Amino acid sequence: VVNYIDVSIVKDINSNVIHALAVFSVNSIYGNQWLLEDYIWNGSAFISNPSIPQWSIAYGNFGTTIHIDANTNGEFIVVYDDASGQLYHITGFIAGGVNLLSVYADQNFSLSPDVTISHDLFGNSFVYESAIISGVLSINEGDFSNISSNSFSINNPINNLGVIVSKPRISSPNFLGGANEYEVVFECTNNARTY
Repeated sequence: VVNYIDVSIVKDINSNVIHALAVFSVNSIYGNQWLLEDYIWNGSAFISNPSIPQWSIAYGNFGTTIHIDANTNGEFIVVYDDASGQLYHITGFIAGGVNLLSVYADQNFSLSPDVTISHDLFGNSFVYESAIISGVLSINEGDFSNISSNSFSINNPINNLGVIVSKPRISSPNFLGGANEYEVVFECTNNARTY
């Protein structure tokens, strides 16, 4: 049974092959796991990558969601949470195929993570993760090269919104997005608001 799913399109920077990376959580005979599947464009449709179509990201008890985003540099990031409220991220890049890096734990007491990644003219990539952390809407941020080998180091809580916030979603320009260029939308108890 598939529980949560998200997809992002990214181009291989070596071969120009277009990939659709799908991430999802599934109950299987092996237990609960988060997976990444790779589909490639064959000129008329996305087909399962015949080389390595699927990677297991992690095993555990599901949290609230899993999300992925990619930029035109071929970089991507996946964020998810588990049932204990721990946030995780895994980064990767597409260069001659899918290359996954290590999984890192970010925040405790968290739920509903989402992520966006962009880059500027100089190739600097910026990553922003929205989540509810200890009951407060927060934005974690970092440079792609730093968070590929570490947890997010900057946490910006957005206090005093005056409403109970849930299901934050974050987006930024994929290309030509500079530092701090993002938009967050979320549900609240009385109406939809943006920050």
